Amino acid sequence: MANPHDILRKYWGYEDFRPLQEDIIESVLAGRDTLGLLPTGGGKSLTFQVPSMLLDGLTVVVTPLISLMKDQVDNLRERGIKATYFHAGLSRAEQKLGMDRCRLGKVKILYVSPEKLRSEPFTAQLRQMNVSLNKSSASLAVSKSLSLKAAVSPSNRKVKWSSSNPKIATVNASGVVYAKAPGKVTITA
Repeated sequence: MANPHDILRKYWGYEDFRPLQEDIIESVLAGRDTLGLLPTGGGKSLTFQVPSMLLDGLTVVVTPLISLMKDQVDNLRERGIKATYFHAGLSRAEQKLGMDRCRLGKVKILYVSPEKLRSEPFTAQLRQMNVSLNKSSASLAVSKSLSLKAAVSPSNRKVKWSSSNPKIATVNASGVVYAKAPGKVTITA
């Protein structure tokens, strides 16, 4: 059976993960609600793309950035990963073709704009599919209040996170945030 390192080598050609990526991926694969916070260029996309290749079903990624969707899907397709996107600018024919591909299992990663998730016909179809993982780059909705604080080391620019309420979320030594109970997450830096 494949593991995260096998997927990383096969599709991305890298031998090792960047700092924190593997911790986040292991948390996701363990089925935990995980908030992975990495700096710009830290490889956040791999933290859901690698698990998506190991899990059965469809991974849904929510992002308001259409240009990001297109770039990510083009990049994934170049690597041989079946991906597509949905946003309000697609024609009905493009939407039908994309939905048919998802329904038939010909898509592994689906990028969706937030407004598409407000469409009842779209979400009704999505509920009929085997969605194994969903990732939101816009927000994390969970029910109690929590504040995560970041302390940035000036010498190595590493970020250390702390949780204001360990009953809701904890932060491990690597900086991975684990949600322990439903709650609303507010991030302050």
